[in-house]
Amino acid sequence: ELNVVGDEPGTLRLAATLDIDGLTGSERVRVMARLGSALSYSEHERAVALALGSLELARIEGDRNALAYAIRCRLRGWFDPDQVDKRVALAAELTAIGHDLDDGVTESWGLRWQTITNFDSGDVDEIERACRELAALAQRLHLPNQLWSAAIRLAALRVFQGRFNEA
Repeated sequence: ELNVVGDEPGTLRLAATLDIDGLTGSERVRVMARLGSALSYSEHERAVALALGSLELARIEGDRNALAYAIRCRLRGWFDPDQVDKRVALAAELTAIGHDLDDGVTESWGLRWQTITNFDSGDVDEIERACRELAALAQRLHLPNQLWSAAIRLAALRVFQGRFNEA
């Protein structure tokens, strides 16, 4: 996977890949999703079009792994304040896909995005629940980055609540 945020040669390579004949639908989903994610901070409208197109194509293809990837890419860099409910729902869908596929890594990404999006919705109970579930899953699967993510979000919540010693 290319890390191409702010990397023009990387985004150009992804864009050129979309023009390749013979890509499967699922391959096209992944390239569109990744390019949309990479452009999320620099070309917002194009990024949104690519992201929504990748989600639609993934649903048409019926490839839940590609859909999970497209959701992860869509959630990154999507901070429109008027679409919090949609982000919360998409994060929950990602968690459910991971659970249904018995794919703990995908499930952990869904939980991670739930902790983030629920900060925007202000749902303290959901932040708590998602942080606990993410920490337990990350511990079980030995995912240190996800364990860190749960810890910092729970600490941020404790600061928000004025529970500084716990933070």
